[in-house]
Amino acid sequence: MEREVRKNRGKASKSEKPPSHPLFLRLVKGHDRPLLDAIFSPDGNTIATACEGNRVRLHKALAKPDELDVASAEIDLGSENASVLAFSPDSRTIVAACRGQQRLRYILVGDPPSTKGGRGKKAAGTPVGPVATLTASESSLPVAHTAPLGDLCAAPLGGTEGRWMLLSVVTDGKDMDLHLFSGDQKSKVKKWSVNSGGNNGAALSGDASYAAVATWRTEVPIRALVRSSLTGPVQHLTDAMVLAGHHGSVNAVAFGPAGPMVGSVPIKPLRAYTGSDDGTWAEWDIGVKWTAGESPRLLGRYGAESCDRRPVRHLATSADGRVLACVREGVPRSKRLQEQLTKAAGTATGDRAGKPPAEWPSMLELCGTVGEHAFHEHSEAGGGGRDRSGTGGPAEVGGGGAGSEDEDRVQQYPGAVRIPLEGLGRVKRVRVSPDGHSVILVFVGSGMAKIYKVPKEVRRQLA
Repeated sequence: MEREVRKNRGKASKSEKPPSHPLFLRLVKGHDRPLLDAIFSPDGNTIATACEGNRVRLHKALAKPDELDVASAEIDLGSENASVLAFSPDSRTIVAACRGQQRLRYILVGDPPSTKGGRGKKAAGTPVGPVATLTASESSLPVAHTAPLGDLCAAPLGGTEGRWMLLSVVTDGKDMDLHLFSGDQKSKVKKWSVNSGGNNGAALSGDASYAAVATWRTEVPIRALVRSSLTGPVQHLTDAMVLAGHHGSVNAVAFGPAGPMVGSVPIKPLRAYTGSDDGTWAEWDIGVKWTAGESPRLLGRYGAESCDRRPVRHLATSADGRVLACVREGVPRSKRLQEQLTKAAGTATGDRAGKPPAEWPSMLELCGTVGEHAFHEHSEAGGGGRDRSGTGGPAEVGGGGAGSEDEDRVQQYPGAVRIPLEGLGRVKRVRVSPDGHSVILVFVGSGMAKIYKVPKEVRRQLA
């Protein structure tokens, strides 16, 4: 059996050569079966991965390709297959959504065991120490989903110490419900459904004040987590606002941070980001008084070059909201958008010329200076779609896909860096490190995750 495993590992490593792109940083290896998820810890020190073989591993988040590696910690969940992971805000707990028994398993992250007398110089590439210890908690949290979870989000509950929330959603169209839990108390708070026909993903804001779900519809409903006081527990959820402005179903949603507070007003208004089948991603100002009837403001919609308006399938932001990563791949669900994309693809050059968009490699797009400062500069340059009316209504920004009559209103985001993911297949997950310095991608059917470096020109406003 051991010989067979080694043989299979050899085949996998041979067929999955590291990308040659200059921004490629390293591979995250250790699994001999396809990965299902990979996620950075909030403190940025480790990466947790889960594979189809019921195993969860913890790796050191290396900053450089030649930095000395450490042995990864591993735990076997037995008959339970962890399909998606989330970290507690203090990075000391991993929550694994298990396919087999439809429950959330808690895995405790402990300090690495002491390695006395092991200070001798190690050969390059030799793993040293274990990164930590992993212990399965005896307690777990039952969930009432009728299908495997597709997304699991965690966020600290603002104004409290050690309190945090979890949001779970199924993304295969078989279960419309979303479930909100108290992560630290391991209890369910609320269940709701948007009756969308299918959910594509979900997100919690950084202070757990809002929950959003991306659906097969063109709009994104956002609900507010209502509490009795600033430090009290969540009592219920209420409809807060709807992000409406795309011309295709929304595939992904993410939040930016609220920023420091002055009294009850954040210095940097809370942002939300949506990615759609129409080939654009959008930024929204949701720091509005929705209880007084104010609507979220659409700050801008952004696409790639006109010939590549493929759907935005994945979105992720860094913890400070200043770096956004999106992945474009596949074709839209809508026949109208498919026809527009096919027509626009006729102007493609280079390796994409003459090929249908479905055969183009996935594209990773990295955008820096996400936030008020960048959009202010962009609007002064004449390219922004900012709402300057002061009414709080959506900005008049178009972009119903390539070839549409309002296509000229869709802008290319200034300074975006695009990385073609040649020969790597479809992307399953994308995550940005908390400091915005790197991005990790999980590919369908691959046993390794790939990490790319976010270039300095994208991070120039992070200092």
